[in-house]
Amino acid sequence: MNCLVEPPNWRQCCNDVTGKNHYVIKGRIANCLDLSCRTDILAPSMINWGKPIATSLKVVIYSCLDLICRATKVVPGRVVCYFASWSLTRTGDSQYRIEDIDPYLCTHVIYAFANLASDGTIQVSDPSTDSSTGLGIYGYNRLNRLKQQNPNLKTLIAVGGGSAGSAIFSQVFNNAALRAAFVAFADTLVALRNSFNPLGLILTVACPSPSYYIRVSYDITRIAQNVDFINLMTYDFHNGYQSTTGLNAPLYVRQTDPDKELNVYAGVENWLNNGAPAEKIVLGMGFYGTAFILTDPSNNGVGAPASGAGGSGGTLMYNQICQSQMVDDGWNINWDDEADVPFANRGTLWVGYDDPDSIAEKAQYALDKGLGGAMVWSIDMDDFSGNCGDKNILLQKIKGIIG
Repeated sequence: MNCLVEPPNWRQCCNDVTGKNHYVIKGRIANCLDLSCRTDILAPSMINWGKPIATSLKVVIYSCLDLICRATKVVPGRVVCYFASWSLTRTGDSQYRIEDIDPYLCTHVIYAFANLASDGTIQVSDPSTDSSTGLGIYGYNRLNRLKQQNPNLKTLIAVGGGSAGSAIFSQVFNNAALRAAFVAFADTLVALRNSFNPLGLILTVACPSPSYYIRVSYDITRIAQNVDFINLMTYDFHNGYQSTTGLNAPLYVRQTDPDKELNVYAGVENWLNNGAPAEKIVLGMGFYGTAFILTDPSNNGVGAPASGAGGSGGTLMYNQICQSQMVDDGWNINWDDEADVPFANRGTLWVGYDDPDSIAEKAQYALDKGLGGAMVWSIDMDDFSGNCGDKNILLQKIKGIIG
């Protein structure tokens, strides 16, 4: 049955695939959930918005768990792309349309985010962008239409997100019924794996890389044995509110780094050394930079004193960075030979980011390491209009190397 249909046929479609509705919530640290029917995003009518998950759905709760339905086996070479739905409401050159997504550059597109409420309800994050009812602009449906161009594209929805924090998940898990479901899932992960296989379902996780997160939150051996692949969030190693400048996602350690784990290489090694097979790790890459305000613009290296966050909340999108570097005078652009990433400043504004060269270095590293592909946050931050050169240049670099 074709899942690219409007309600009420959505529910029947998923029932035909799975026999019953399966929903997954993931907490932590990554605070998001990816979920889909066959290879299509769930329609709002299927998610039963406003009904407690524990009583209305078959609930599976696990830290950092994604559920993807699919009909064919996923193999290494994945390019997993997050799409930030709030980019639909941006103005000017930063405004992004779902139709700007090239459906052939990604193997998976994840729509971010739906919300988890304190009563265990999954809710539409922004009805004005996501919904196909009322004043909504059909975000979910428009994403699914990309499959008309590329039927092999997988479309998913994510629940939570970094801005949700961990408090709401703690509140939900403090509920006895939901906590029981959480524990039951951890205890029966192997059984679920066995039951999902005949249905064509895959399980994935999205988790941070430093060992101090792993020790607290993750049994890597058990996770790796029972999921199909692991989206490793090897970015956000520094933030703009720190007192000194730092690189968002250095590929390798800098000898002067006080924390030797805050780099891509160390993060991957943490997971490999704790039992994750290389082919199950999907390497995360950020299409944005971490921005600071320098205390002294003449002291502008990595680790220079900073007085606050630059950009918007300490973040600059790659398309903002490259356009400003093209049209604004005064940029001082540097390459860190140890970390294999660029950093730059213009006056007091300082940013550590990834450019086409560093993204290519990371994609090649993932390929040489035998990893299972790449994940990006997020495609709407790329140079999708081609204002600095080729359209989607960062994603093009990944696709050209990962394949």
